Amino acid sequence: MSPMEKLRLAIRIALWAAVVAAFVSFLALMERYEPQKPAAAGLAGAQSAAASKESLSRLGELANYGKAAETASLVLYAEPDTTNIAVKDVRTGAVWMSASDVPGEKLGGSQLLKDGAKAAFNATFADTARPLHEMIRTNSVTNAPKSAKEPIPGGIRFTYDYPAYGVGFAIEYTLERDRLNVTVPASSIREQGSVVLVSLEPLPNFGAAADSDEGYVVYPDGSGALTTFKPDHPVYTRPYSARVYGPDDGSNAGRGGEENAFMPVFGVKRNGVAFAAYMTEGEFDANVNFYPSGYGINLNRIAGEFTLRRSFSAAIRKDQNVPQVEKERSGATFRLQYAFLPPGKAGYADMAKAYRSYLLESGKLTGRIRPDAPLPLALDLFMGVEEERVLADRFVGSTGFAQAKQIVGRLQDAGVRAMSVVLRGWMEGGYGIVPDRLTASKELGGSPKLRELSAFARDNGHELFLSVNLLDARSGNPGFSEQKDTVKGPNRLPVQHDFGTRFLINAARADERFDAGSGTLFGYGAGIDFARLGETVANDYNEQARLNRSESAGRFAGLVGKARAATGKTAVRGANAYAWSIADRLSDVPLRASGYVYTDEEVPFMQIVLHGYVPYSDDIPHNLHYDRREHLLKWVEYGSMPYFELTWNAPETLRLTRYNRLFSSEFAQWEPDLVRLYKELQEKLGDVWSQPIDNHRKLAEGVYETTYASGVRTIVNYGKTAYRGGSVAVGPLGYEVVRGGEGG
Repeated sequence: MSPMEKLRLAIRIALWAAVVAAFVSFLALMERYEPQKPAAAGLAGAQSAAASKESLSRLGELANYGKAAETASLVLYAEPDTTNIAVKDVRTGAVWMSASDVPGEKLGGSQLLKDGAKAAFNATFADTARPLHEMIRTNSVTNAPKSAKEPIPGGIRFTYDYPAYGVGFAIEYTLERDRLNVTVPASSIREQGSVVLVSLEPLPNFGAAADSDEGYVVYPDGSGALTTFKPDHPVYTRPYSARVYGPDDGSNAGRGGEENAFMPVFGVKRNGVAFAAYMTEGEFDANVNFYPSGYGINLNRIAGEFTLRRSFSAAIRKDQNVPQVEKERSGATFRLQYAFLPPGKAGYADMAKAYRSYLLESGKLTGRIRPDAPLPLALDLFMGVEEERVLADRFVGSTGFAQAKQIVGRLQDAGVRAMSVVLRGWMEGGYGIVPDRLTASKELGGSPKLRELSAFARDNGHELFLSVNLLDARSGNPGFSEQKDTVKGPNRLPVQHDFGTRFLINAARADERFDAGSGTLFGYGAGIDFARLGETVANDYNEQARLNRSESAGRFAGLVGKARAATGKTAVRGANAYAWSIADRLSDVPLRASGYVYTDEEVPFMQIVLHGYVPYSDDIPHNLHYDRREHLLKWVEYGSMPYFELTWNAPETLRLTRYNRLFSSEFAQWEPDLVRLYKELQEKLGDVWSQPIDNHRKLAEGVYETTYASGVRTIVNYGKTAYRGGSVAVGPLGYEVVRGGEGG
């Protein structure tokens, strides 16, 4: 080796030694590292001065506000010092204020919380300068920003600035007929430095109600829920705060007893007047927050909150995580519309109808039911699943394609006029080999028998759907990469469930997989049922295909659109509102709420919006329900399709498989009850299947009335004693259908 080569080798060795030494020093430093706690000052120390007591004391008098805009129905007022607003409805005389006018002695709680009841907005900021992101939640009263106002067409714009944080934004208020629009333009948000805006909650106290007021708050928990205003209530430790369309991690709706916020809507009825509020933009990055009286202070408040960034747990070293917020800010504009209801229309049904009107106007709800359509039976047929064994897995067939044809034929001959049939586990490998394969199972009869079944259903006027799950994936199943194809969180790690054995598939990858197999799938001549698509939407950091929640839902809509164009019909499992305009049928639509401690009533808010436009069935088959009489009454009250999930074979063969939930499903056993229930409902309620619900109300404890557009009423009695109203008598655990001028 020449001297020059020896010199080069020595230099390389020295450089590598320096690199290794630096890396070892870094590891040692990280082992000793402790996340820095924020300095005593931090974000809290950089807060602006609080709003003056004098300015707060003026907020209860409308005379201290200036007129900003008006329509034939509404007048918008603004108070320049605190930037609060008020809306007067000239039709009812009601004045709705963004600052609560309830006296402090009635509110209870600390002075800080009492002052917060007069805030024009709540905001959350984070300082990202350190690995541990310090966060602070504050409001426009306790941490008053610099503000400026300017008139805009139809209203007023307030611009806010927090100089100490280097953060600014704007909120716009405009009137449109009988509606108030509240807008946070994405272009107005300014961030300079390490402090960022995490969330913004405009008008957190708009329409706030005291315990002495009469009325309730409605929120989108499951089918819908309400809490009444009352002086006797406990102290609550948690509010209702629900991500619109469900959690970011894609966990199942209804898992753990908590339902999705399927709709971006809420409402308030106070002393005989009411409004409905719904998000028209930015709902994929939003929460609905309800603060019941007893949470902090004695005041009922509800609002929409715009989430610009999500928090997550970030690993800084082995076995140590710290809270951080996303670097990337939502680019959405947030818009919330308050629709003020006319005189005499102040119930939750009127709120639902106002929301329905908006959806129809905006094309977010489309009619899918023919005016003369009979009531359809919702029937899931479970076909097959693999049973895991030590040496080799065994396919367990529960219903073959030929047997499914027999079921449809026998029900039709028995008088079931219309069926919407979904085949589950129809593909190679059966149910649960997710992502699903898109070819017919040979053990169930193969492609010829499936095409024969499809043709039979089509020729007899029944719907047939093949259920496919493109969104779930299980570890060890073929056809996907855990690193390339899955949904990832802000920490760039795959989102996992069930102890790391279940993943979510990126929506773009699901779209590609569907395209690759759709030729074969469409060739079977059946519609497509998209499992989980209506209950799961993710903010996905997959490096191969970064998609926010709105973009993921857009991919879903594209999937459904392609399937409809090819097959003519599509169904979606899950009730999230983004699916309402794209599905020909919705399943897994809940007939209940989560049952939170502060909830007083479950109401069919969602069903009032949907009935007569999109067919829907619930999420518990009748053959599996714990109380079948109550279930029937729910169908009647909520206007739902009767729903069963059946098999040709006895369900005992499934007990050692992953689909062992069907403890009672054999068709021969359930055929008589199914036919009897269907005929009963079709005879009594078939003529209102295509009609919108016009009203719903509680007549007495456990007694509810649903009214359809034609005036037909159903009265359901869940009680153990008979109910009489006028000339109508309803026995215990019974129902009556009232037509024309019958009854009282």
